[in-house]
Amino acid sequence: FGAGFGSGDDPFADLFMANGGSNRRQMPQLDQPVEITLQEAYTGTQRSFMIGNRHLTVKIPPGARTGTKVRVKGGGPNNRDLYLVITVQEDRNFERDGDDLTRDIKVDLYTAILGGSAKVKTMANTVDLKIPAGTQPGSKIRLKGKGMPRLKAKGQFGDLFVRVQVSLPRHMNGKQKKLFEELRELS
Repeated sequence: FGAGFGSGDDPFADLFMANGGSNRRQMPQLDQPVEITLQEAYTGTQRSFMIGNRHLTVKIPPGARTGTKVRVKGGGPNNRDLYLVITVQEDRNFERDGDDLTRDIKVDLYTAILGGSAKVKTMANTVDLKIPAGTQPGSKIRLKGKGMPRLKAKGQFGDLFVRVQVSLPRHMNGKQKKLFEELRELS
């Protein structure tokens, strides 16, 4: 072929070696899609893979969201970097918007009108939520710091917004109906 690498005489050497061999051509990154649950995104999780004859266990940090990439240096074939591309599955109880979460709770008409409290399940535990008197259907009440952990910000969390759904009584006895009619007349 020619006089030497990078001399211009060997087109293949020139393709892979530039500036006297100091810069190698970048290999395309290897992406591996990974699905996790919202609970796993909250707590952090890990996944195990077999690449060739190597077994890899990779930690996915708390706060990961759809589109987060976790780099595994040299984890791919030929020691190429492997990137886990995270997809967080939708959750039936929580809606996610960045680090904030929203969930619905049902309260009865009397609690919405007079005020009271309701148990609310967060990602970590169950808390008592104060329902102010006169709470309207669809109102949101914020629980500060009860959302998702902020990625790469240990100890920081988004907020949980609780959307109040008011359950109306389906059947009323005569006395209850009469009381509601009296309330209507007073308003």
